[in-house]
Parts: sequence; structure tokens; C-alpha cells
Amino acid sequence: MKENRRKILAMLADGNISVDQADRLLSAIVPAKKKSAEPTRKFLRLLLEPKAETGSPRKVDVRVPLGLLRSGVQIARSLPIEKRGPMTIALGTHTLSLDLSGIDPQNVDEFIDQFRYLTTDIDKKNETVRLFCE
Repeated sequence: MKENRRKILAMLADGNISVDQADRLLSAIVPAKKKSAEPTRKFLRLLLEPKAETGSPRKVDVRVPLGLLRSGVQIARSLPIEKRGPMTIALGTHTLSLDLSGIDPQNVDEFIDQFRYLTTDIDKKNETVRLFCE
């Protein structure tokens, strides 16, 4: 899409098309944003709640902005190839394994958009873990 935009601007600069024509062409190549009935989700949220019978006061409630995930993916993609690959993140007594090496930097927004539909509930003996977007 950037290449088409550059071509249109070059034609405008060369005087081959008018400003109005360039405006119409640019509008045609930019996809219109669809208004969704679904609310925009901006955070990835992790809740870890102890079950009442355990008597544990420990509760984890983490909200990560999806924009921060986007930045993290872009930073990870800038690492040297030999440093990319699987990584493990410790979350208290739990671990989360990630491998960002297969994510194309051009598709970071699509990757983040998929998080918007994520809902995971894990019911364990002593605690409930929920991972979702809000």
C-alpha cells in the first residue's frame, strides 16, 4: 500500500494528476475503517484468584496495554536472529512460554488483534486463573 501511495504522490509532484485526483486515488487505496458493534479492547488482563476455602489473601491482577504488547513484539523482532526464539516468563509459580520468532513485523497489528478475542479460564485446585482482553 505504501508503494501505491508513493506512486500517486510522485504523479502529483510531476503534474500528471491534479490535487483532487490524487485525493480520490489516495482515498481509494486506504481501506475504510469498519465501525464494529464490539467494544475496543485495550488491555490484556491476567487474574489469579485463590479459592475461598484456601484462605489465601494472595491475588494477582495484571493489566497490560495491548499497545505495549505491540511494542514488545517489535522490539523482539529487532533482536539478532540468533537471540530470537522461545522464551519463558515467570508469573509467580506459573510460567508462560512464548516464541515470537515466527511473527512477521508487517503483521504485528494482526497478531495483536487476535489477542482481542482471547479468553482463557483455568480452574485449579487452589486458584482460578483468567486471561482475557478488556
